[in-house]
Amino acid sequence: YVVVSVGSDRQQTGVGRKRDGEVEWSEDLTFAVAEGDFDMVKIQVMDKDRFSEDDAMCCGLVTLKDIRRTDTGKWVSLKSPRGSAAGQLLITRIPEPFTTDRRSSRSSSSSSTSSSASASA
Repeated sequence: YVVVSVGSDRQQTGVGRKRDGEVEWSEDLTFAVAEGDFDMVKIQVMDKDRFSEDDAMCCGLVTLKDIRRTDTGKWVSLKSPRGSAAGQLLITRIPEPFTTDRRSSRSSSSSSTSSSASASA
């Protein structure tokens, strides 16, 4: 499974499934993020263990700014706990439409960052 953290918001996918030798997660994780917020997105790929603590297999970092720059997704390089290359994970975003808050007469915009991810080693 994959754990994605944006600021203090932390969410995780279900256990991935193997497809053509690669593990795939086809799930949306939605984070409400205000425009101009350029926090880091931390990604951890975990190994689900039945009888012991789950293990971190690899992790990666990407900025929200980098994710917002593309409509096709951003490949994030993953590293093992020892620091060696461990594959890549594709993270995509689905922008939220521009909205107006009628109660305060303020306009705002937010983005939802979704991970529709597949990892390759």
